[in-house]
Amino acid sequence: MAKIFPVISLLSLRSALSVYIGLVIFVFWMLWTTPIKSSWHLLGFAGFIIMPLALIAMRQSRNHKGSAITSTVLAFMGVAGYSNVIFIPSLKHWYYNNIWGVNQFYVPSRTVYPFNIPINSEHLITVHAFSSIILASLITLQWIIMLNKSRVPQEILWHRRIGTFTIVIVLPIMALSGIFSSMYVLRTPFNQVTYAALPLIISACLIASVNSAIKGKFIAHIDYAYSAFIVLCSAALY
Repeated sequence: MAKIFPVISLLSLRSALSVYIGLVIFVFWMLWTTPIKSSWHLLGFAGFIIMPLALIAMRQSRNHKGSAITSTVLAFMGVAGYSNVIFIPSLKHWYYNNIWGVNQFYVPSRTVYPFNIPINSEHLITVHAFSSIILASLITLQWIIMLNKSRVPQEILWHRRIGTFTIVIVLPIMALSGIFSSMYVLRTPFNQVTYAALPLIISACLIASVNSAIKGKFIAHIDYAYSAFIVLCSAALY
């Protein structure tokens, strides 16, 4: 990878992270402030190249020799994570109109009753959307923190704290809101089953990831976390 993109090895962790965050901010601003069909959106395609390279540069700039987090895995994570920009127009539409969806595709506002508790369907989708965004961001942050093989105790401590917060709070909210959204908002049985399965798969992968870390199986810990992230981004990739 370094031979193909020699400039990667010249970037420091801080500069690569700045490129990564800057790209996220720039694309969000671009899609938020420009019309649906704009030539500016062509710049968005560059993100599918820049995002993976920024992650790889972070790895290359640290003591990565022998790390289980490979450049190939980071490249796939970058593409999968960046694909979530497809949801920005829907988020913009919700912000200004309090309606999820665009054009003729929208979530009808009605009251649903999971466990006989009245909840507005749009509120349910909102909780699921934002908890999914937070979950994807936390998984990415965890990977960035642990890119260095020779980690200081403070990095490991923060990794564990963020992991606990993710498993105990963010994951249950995302999973329950996702399952209820599939059951009560979607209409067709096939979609209800398949989309309700996604939060269950994500939860199973992250729980298995934590369990592997507790047992000292760090390769499996990484593999399960990676699988959870890809499944979490499956809707965006689709």
